[in-house]
Parts: sequence; C-alpha cells; structure tokens
Amino acid sequence: MKKDNVVGMAWGDVLTPLARAADPLSWIFFGAFVVLFLVTLVLSLLPETSGAGRVYEAFYPTFWYTSWGLLVVAVVGPIINIRRATNDLPMGVLLGTGSGLLVTFIVISVVTLFESGNPNAVTTLLSTSAAAMVVGIGWVVQAQSTARAARRTHTFNVLIQSRLSAEFQNQVKKRCEVYWAGVDVAMQDAELISPRGYAKQKDALEAAHAIARGRTKDESLPALDDQFANELALITAKHESLQGVKYLLNFYEFVCVGIRLRELDERMIHQTLGDIAIQLYDATAHVRAHCKIGQEKVFVALDEIVRDRWKSEGFKL
Repeated sequence: MKKDNVVGMAWGDVLTPLARAADPLSWIFFGAFVVLFLVTLVLSLLPETSGAGRVYEAFYPTFWYTSWGLLVVAVVGPIINIRRATNDLPMGVLLGTGSGLLVTFIVISVVTLFESGNPNAVTTLLSTSAAAMVVGIGWVVQAQSTARAARRTHTFNVLIQSRLSAEFQNQVKKRCEVYWAGVDVAMQDAELISPRGYAKQKDALEAAHAIARGRTKDESLPALDDQFANELALITAKHESLQGVKYLLNFYEFVCVGIRLRELDERMIHQTLGDIAIQLYDATAHVRAHCKIGQEKVFVALDEIVRDRWKSEGFKL
C-alpha cells in the first residue's frame, strides 16, 4: 500500500477537492484573501514612521483577521458543494480544512500578540487552541462515525428485507414474465401501467374485434376469436407485468430518496444494486415519461441519483 506524506495528502485529499468544488464567488474571496494577506505582510515590514506604517500600526488586528475571515468564507462554498455532490463530507477534507484554518488562525494570533507587545499570551493561546482543536476533531469524528454506522445499518436492513421479502420477490417475478432484464418497455405499452390505460386498450381491442366479426365469414370466426383471445391475453400479461415494474420503480425511488437524505449509504447501495437500478432506469424511459404526465415530481430522486450521478462519466465513490 502506497503511503503518502502530509504534503501529498494535503494536496490530493484537501486542496484538489476544494479547488474542483469551488464556485466563482469562492475564488473571488480566495483572491481577496491572497491580496489582503500580501498587503498586510508588506505593511508589517514598513517603518512605523511612514504613512502606511502608521496605518498598519493602528489597524493591524483588522488587517490580519479580515484576511483570515476571507479565507474562511472562501472554503465554505466548496465544502458545501462537496457535501451536495457526494451526499457526504470526506473526513480528509473536513480535518484538513479545519486544521489548516486553525493553524492559520494561530499564526495570525501570534503575530498580533507580538505586535501588541504581549508575547506571554502566546502560550495561553496555543494551549487553548490545541484543546479546542482536539475537542472539535473528536466531536466531528464521533458524529460522523455514528451517522455512518446508522446509515450502514439502515442500508443493510433495506437490502436484507428486499431479498427476504416474499412480496418483493413476487413483484420481481411478475416483472420478468414479460419485461425481463434487457427488455425495454415500448412506448405503446407504457400506458398499460395504469388501470385506465389497460381499460382503454382493452376497449379498443374489443371494439376492433366486434367490427372484424361483422366482416368475417362464419367459418373464419373461430380463428378470429382465438386471435382476439391471444391479443387480450398479451395486453393483460403486459399490464400485470408492468405492476411489477411499477413496484420496483417505487422501491428504487424510495432508495434514492434515502440516499439523497443521507439515511442510506450510497456506496453500499451502488455496489449492490447500482447495475440493476441503471438497467431498470434505462428500460423504463417511456413508463417514467408516461407517469410524469401531470405529475412532474414523480421519480425525481431516481433521476437525480441514477441519471445525474451513477450514469455520469467519471462517477466514483
């Protein structure tokens, strides 16, 4: 196993993710931090007798702590973006960012204490900051570990119950009677998912059959009736099979809502059900479009997780 040093981890696990997740406003705040920090550093080196030196001497805490505040604001946006994109906040990003901000704060505080002529307070500052850092890191680690354990427990229960549930297995079997894996639901079949759509196609088939019977010779009627029976049996089988499809779509929508709300562990779900969910999503494009008529928010979590995340190029957890 390759072991990275602290510089490599800071670059690859903290700075790079933050930079990728940064929005334009965050870059503006970061640029303002760099400019103000450099200006403050230059002012601190100027003689106190100069005009700029006197300004620095009068407002040096404002210069230093404002620059630190800009840095804090600059990293807030990327952290929130990472949280939204991954439904989780990587521990490396959290600890690295927190440690970096704390060290920066300590350095700035040490500088301002020396500027104020009170260097003896540095020891108190360092001990207080170290204690706060240990407590903060411990709280964050404990909170994330507890939340992660709860998510994995919920996820495991969902996976086990879906495998052991007789109803779930019955719905899977029902779906596979017509629309097994790899078989897409045709556009003309999509409306059969509802009783109204089934009744519509059944009535149309019966009407067409009645008209055909009136135009067919008596000796050909048995064959015509057999054809009608077969066609009726087919749309009935499709309607029943689509009830299994609807059940599975609702199940995966529920799972995706759980992922979006961080109640379920996305990594475990993706590794166990990811391929199945993607295949079902692709095979039911017309069904989902039909269900969205008049109900635009149907399967929005499925769209967000499966289409926008799992099917996107370069997706990884």
